Amino acid sequence: MLGLTATPGRSWLDPDEDEKLAYFFNRNKVSLEVEGYDNPIAYLRDQGYLAKQETIKIEYSGDHQLKISDLKNGDFTPEQLNLIGKDAARNLRILDSVVTEARNGGSIILFACSVAHAKLLTILLRLKNYKAAFVTGATPPSLREQHIADFKNGRLQILVNFGVLTTGFDAPKANVAIIARPTQSLVLYSQMVGRVIRGEHAGGTKSCRVVTVVDQQYGFTDLSESFDFWDDIWE
Repeated sequence: MLGLTATPGRSWLDPDEDEKLAYFFNRNKVSLEVEGYDNPIAYLRDQGYLAKQETIKIEYSGDHQLKISDLKNGDFTPEQLNLIGKDAARNLRILDSVVTEARNGGSIILFACSVAHAKLLTILLRLKNYKAAFVTGATPPSLREQHIADFKNGRLQILVNFGVLTTGFDAPKANVAIIARPTQSLVLYSQMVGRVIRGEHAGGTKSCRVVTVVDQQYGFTDLSESFDFWDDIWE
């Protein structure tokens, strides 16, 4: 039985699930080892298969602050995400960041808190004359495909989404991820980051920028962290 993954774990809040995964593969994790590198992520970046990642944090503390004890099943509920998405001051910080990245020529994927949040941010960006569109699970398939095609072809500079572009989405030239959705899941976070890290030798970009609103108690900021985060489970 052979499994391929970028995140050899399921949750940092539920070790039992991680144990089940490791047990299923007899705790046998085979990793690429490259002389002179702590992990293969740095090697793949140096070789151009992964883009060099610059991490930017938007530090924010608002009235919506939640404790881990408030979370359900280890992550934010739709109701909590919807509440966070209504924070006007937070949204202004997000918009300022999007505008900065757009002015610098970035091809931007923005991960919103909710469907309503995705719509709101898109409307505000359009009012500023930026070429933006949003896709969610409720977007008709034909329209979703059109927006994605326009983004890949450069007719859209900003693609805002909620819940549909974390996996199975390929836009090699996207080079900025703005993560406005808080999450306690390393797997989900790394999937969002993964949308912009394809390097030049893999048809992507030389560098990328990951902008995260840091208002969650746990801040996952770099892909290499996820590579060895679960090592103690496998050993």
